Amino acid sequence: MKKLPGRLMICLAAALLMFHTTAANIYVADSTENRDLTAGEMATLQDDRSDYRGMKTIYSLSDYDKNEVLVLYTDGSVRLIPCSSREELKTLLSRLEEDPSVEVYQPDFSYSADAVETTPAFSSVSSSLPVFYGAPEEAQAMTEYLRERAEFSIAQPHPLSPADPYYYLQWGLVNNGTFTGAGAEVVPQVDIDINAPEAWAAYRAKRPAVVALIDTGVEYENPEIRSSIWTNEDETDGNGLDDDGNGFVDDVRGWNFYSNNRQIYAGTAEDEHGTHCAASMVAASNATSISGIADYSNIRLMVLKALGGKGGEGTTLSIMKAIQYAEQNGAVICNLSLGTGVNDYLLYKTMKNSRMLFITAAGNSEDPSKKGRDIDQEPCYPASYSLDNILSVANLDASGNLHYTSNYGRASVDMAAPGTDILSIASGEQLAFMTGTSMAAPMVTAAAAMVYSSSWSRTVLETADILKKTLKPVAALQDTTGGGGIPDLAAALAWK
Repeated sequence: MKKLPGRLMICLAAALLMFHTTAANIYVADSTENRDLTAGEMATLQDDRSDYRGMKTIYSLSDYDKNEVLVLYTDGSVRLIPCSSREELKTLLSRLEEDPSVEVYQPDFSYSADAVETTPAFSSVSSSLPVFYGAPEEAQAMTEYLRERAEFSIAQPHPLSPADPYYYLQWGLVNNGTFTGAGAEVVPQVDIDINAPEAWAAYRAKRPAVVALIDTGVEYENPEIRSSIWTNEDETDGNGLDDDGNGFVDDVRGWNFYSNNRQIYAGTAEDEHGTHCAASMVAASNATSISGIADYSNIRLMVLKALGGKGGEGTTLSIMKAIQYAEQNGAVICNLSLGTGVNDYLLYKTMKNSRMLFITAAGNSEDPSKKGRDIDQEPCYPASYSLDNILSVANLDASGNLHYTSNYGRASVDMAAPGTDILSIASGEQLAFMTGTSMAAPMVTAAAAMVYSSSWSRTVLETADILKKTLKPVAALQDTTGGGGIPDLAAALAWK
């Protein structure tokens, strides 16, 4: 049986994941046993099992490839301790094992990001078209149509037929059978969509909902997004003080846990992934570009940058801190488009103890030429965690089939959602199609925000249950996802 490599590469679910579907050495505190556990056993390694209370570490020495140890203390505090050598690391691990103030210690795992597929961006204000599969006369007709529609400028959130010039390419919202693909040609199937127009007609806001997007950064000043960005009203912008006493200075628009500062947008391509996800959820229906799903004044998007750099790097600690910040500052739903092949215990524990609903992506194959895997058998975390407050999402294309790179699993994956050739904001005036389960998860996150906020008293767990009970059946999903369908937002909003 192979061992997991010391360096764990975790990435966004839209990423090219270097998954390792093998067992890891699991060390149990106060025991001389050191055995290999199967992936299935790892999936059941939960802190509420009495056998594992008092657990200190669940990883072997080789997993500490960066010579850093992430420590959770019994008082709830977390600390990252660097070591200068392997000998110092060994000494530290021995000391932590004996320290009664330590609850758990483990590696601070690495994260990275890269899109499965991105069709080159184009300008949202030009007349040029993205790749379009169809007859030349159809392409010409669409060019003229776009030129006409781009001249209009209205401010009306979610009209039943948005005037946004590229709305017709958003097949995931309404699929009339005309979208034949961007990255590759597909045969579209009518009504493979989330029934967005019907949902917009039925939606009645009852209360606010804050949605946390833990991802790369977001171009929050983009005109399509800025009106929906969460603002910390208890913080005074730019005065250099922690006005609300939450431990963060000038966190007016969220926080950057990658660099530990208030800058949630770096102004570079490293934040395109988060921007794309954000706009899918909340882009304004203003006849300018595209239409988001949940562009409502009562729904706000909290931007928490936990990944950054050229490859979208991050760590367990940055994601943990972002989750804790989100909950402490009022978020009720959280989009987590990330995954790993290893049971990240502290991430699991953080999610288990949270009151938020997490929408997680099921993950993709590590190679765009290969198929995704069954994560019931070869887990992808956090999607494979058996927690009531997780909805895991696979990637469906416009033909009603799982994209070949998408992971699946009847036990681990709750549903699929449109995630192939999803058109959204890239940066500035640019749009791009992206493909991956990272694109599918925001569809469900936006739907959850609308379902939750349409009731005065509905809990997040009830919201998740409604979304699962009202899925639109899709034949290709019957044996690959637990629910066998995709979200029907209109049906979910009509649920009594």
